[in-house]
Amino acid sequence: MADPAPDTNHPAIRKAELRNRLKNDPVFFEGLVSPLVDAVQALLAANKVTGVNLAEFLDVLAIEDAADGMFSTDATNLRFLNRFGGLVSTKAAELTGKSGKDGQIFRTWGDVIYSSKQLKVIPGGDAQAISDLVAKVRMTVLTNIVQYQKTYRQCTRQEIRVDVFATKTELKITDGKATTVMKFELLKPEPMKQQSQVESVMADFTEHFRAFKDYLDFICAARFARDRRKAFMWLHCPPGWGKTFLMSALKELGLVAEISVKEVEAAGEGKPVGLNADTLSRSWVLATDEARYVKSELKQLNNEITFSPKFEQQVTVPLYMKLFMSAEGIDSLAGSEGVEKQFAERFSYMAGRGVLEHRELFQQLGGGAYHDCLKQGIAGHLNAYVERMRRLGRAEAERESGRLL
Repeated sequence: MADPAPDTNHPAIRKAELRNRLKNDPVFFEGLVSPLVDAVQALLAANKVTGVNLAEFLDVLAIEDAADGMFSTDATNLRFLNRFGGLVSTKAAELTGKSGKDGQIFRTWGDVIYSSKQLKVIPGGDAQAISDLVAKVRMTVLTNIVQYQKTYRQCTRQEIRVDVFATKTELKITDGKATTVMKFELLKPEPMKQQSQVESVMADFTEHFRAFKDYLDFICAARFARDRRKAFMWLHCPPGWGKTFLMSALKELGLVAEISVKEVEAAGEGKPVGLNADTLSRSWVLATDEARYVKSELKQLNNEITFSPKFEQQVTVPLYMKLFMSAEGIDSLAGSEGVEKQFAERFSYMAGRGVLEHRELFQQLGGGAYHDCLKQGIAGHLNAYVERMRRLGRAEAERESGRLL
């Protein structure tokens, strides 16, 4: 049996990596470590405190985590990754807090003071004087961390994506762009229904929508394929068929972001739009309901979209399935002159028939229970696909999903 892989998060390993980083990362050393050490040493000297081992007094790993876990968007605003991997907007004062122990840095990464026992004696002082000095050191460290963000980690662009293969959420800064790669969590629908009932609803909806399994597999394939130029779909169904009902189940799982054709055009022109970058980055489906036309500009929606949310900086997020739904025909897709070539090469077509509310099982269970069962069944199907792709590995998952598209 092979030896287990070393724990790269072990403090001893991380401290060794930090020592190596101090030699090879001049921005980190000169921008944060050196001025922080100088400021703390000056504060200790002003209080006639000597002989303090800063490597034992300060929590160097908490300082490094905090410094790497945020960035500045302008002179006053910052963003950081909270303990659950969410990207949060904030201000400098909220990061440090008034005392250092009531700020977001403390709540997210813990105390930057490792052992105040290093301050055994303050000449002419007592326990309260030591406590006050520790508090001043804490605020000095926190202030330096924030200043480091404003000076060396100010970003004018952002990229946000969820990586199904990632084991942790990470933030990387490169050439003025902040890239947040978030860990994917399997879908957890609520409330949970009995599995037998879920299976009955999935079978019933498949009778209603014969291509339902192919539809779900298309969503999954689009999520894993590297090239998603062919991940466009037109879902053509009459009023009452249940497209809003189906979209609601997907949306409650956090898989759908809605957009209008006009918003896509505005994004392409660099105009501010009402899209939410965090929601869009977690979505598997970009949906346009009651689409009446598809312009040639939409062919740019292949693998990603770059836009400017209102009152925020430019952000890039990946796109997966691009879904257009309508009860009527869509110009350019079913016009009198046929399908335009550029769309014919990209779009898949599925159609629905019938009225969902007329189905016997729907009437027996009621819309709410039927909806929850459908949502749970979809989650199970997608989770199974994710786990199978993870077992295959990234490269093979991309190849298989690309072939399916």
